[in-house]
Amino acid sequence: DGQHGSRPKVEFEQTPRPAALNRALVAAAPHIDPHRLVAMCCEHAGAEPFGVSLLIPVDDEARPWSESTARAERLLDAADQLLGAAGIDLEEVLITDGRGQELGELIRLGGFDCLLICAGDDRASSGVLPLAARLARQHGLDVIENGGRAGPPGWLRRVVGPLLHRQHARERAA
Repeated sequence: DGQHGSRPKVEFEQTPRPAALNRALVAAAPHIDPHRLVAMCCEHAGAEPFGVSLLIPVDDEARPWSESTARAERLLDAADQLLGAAGIDLEEVLITDGRGQELGELIRLGGFDCLLICAGDDRASSGVLPLAARLARQHGLDVIENGGRAGPPGWLRRVVGPLLHRQHARERAA
């Protein structure tokens, strides 16, 4: 009768890979190791050319502007060389204390696929990074943070946590 020995048909669903990014805004704390920043960019780059704009916060209240800016410029110099060696195009740079309109305009007009946040110790990070995360969320950008950290949640986990939950829910629904 043909039924004897037949097995039920099982279909496997592959876990969908996230779409490759073409253009990202990378918000990086100025004290971050530039190799870590570039490694994070490489993780999200696809086979197509990948371009990034770099946002480096400076805090002109805690330290003199010149010291804070010098740290940001050192990160920029190192990241620029390393990104170029990795085949990633550094398109724009914004060094800001977050007080002006330039950050909002960059996010609104930048045509970014996502915001990558490369931050260090949550308790020591600049207020510009949570501002960037809020603006990105307002403009519909996914917010992706660097590798997981142990310990109590800080500002980044509080801001990004709900966004990550929303992103995973959207992936499950697809």
